[in-house]
Amino acid sequence: MHKTANVLNKVPKGVQPRMKKSLHEIWIAENREDAHRAFDLFVGKYEAKYPRAVRCLEKDRKQLLAFCDFPAEHWQQLRITNPIESTFATARGSRQTILYFHLPFLYKRSLYEDISG
Repeated sequence: MHKTANVLNKVPKGVQPRMKKSLHEIWIAENREDAHRAFDLFVGKYEAKYPRAVRCLEKDRKQLLAFCDFPAEHWQQLRITNPIESTFATARGSRQTILYFHLPFLYKRSLYEDISG
């Protein structure tokens, strides 16, 4: 993820491998509670010594954990490394990218149709 690189750029090179592992624990969490717990553990572990890195991560917490708002079976598709670049990859003929871009809309629409239908 680009956010991982941004956070790691704010700490010394020797710390980066350990910090990267802690960041990946957030992204690979099995459920919402584990993702938030891993995020909180990261903050607790690094905030005192590397506040700039932690602030860089915390300011986007809601957006970074937005994948938790969808069913777990969709998480893998939602955890793409660069959603903006992937969205515009449709010019290269990638039909799968269209799914990534529209998945949140389609999911919410299906919920609405289930309720109103």
